[in-house]
Amino acid sequence: MDENWNIDQRFKRPMYSLLKAFEMSEVPLLLFNNRDSFPFLEQAAGILNGQVIYASSGDATDQLLSLVGSARHIFLVIDADLNDQVYDAISYYLHMRDVTPEWEPELERRYQKHPINPKNRLAIVTELDILRAQRPERRRHLQELSTMIAVQ
Repeated sequence: MDENWNIDQRFKRPMYSLLKAFEMSEVPLLLFNNRDSFPFLEQAAGILNGQVIYASSGDATDQLLSLVGSARHIFLVIDADLNDQVYDAISYYLHMRDVTPEWEPELERRYQKHPINPKNRLAIVTELDILRAQRPERRRHLQELSTMIAVQ
């Protein structure tokens, strides 16, 4: 990482981890426990020319699917309970990145018109308490299939 980039010192280590996960084509799950996700997102998305999408937004799924075909960095912020559509879109992304082996044919048909650009990268960002509030099976799925990065 370029040491001259404008990022708070406290975010340098998570930024290194994020970039390493992107380099490995992994989907990082950045966990914040001190409500610092907004300044991190502002800085990281600015540095990487990334797009921030809030899962609670009414059009979050459409935003995500419209960007997966581009060579963009996407920061998907889980800021509330995940609705089924956003969760399915995340599952689609994880499957297409070969992170999750099982796949439901119905979901495959639904998302076949949204191929993922090989240079596209997705980072999932959330607060620890918000992740803990998710349905247990969804929380477990995200934790198992993403590269977890704790930000303190």
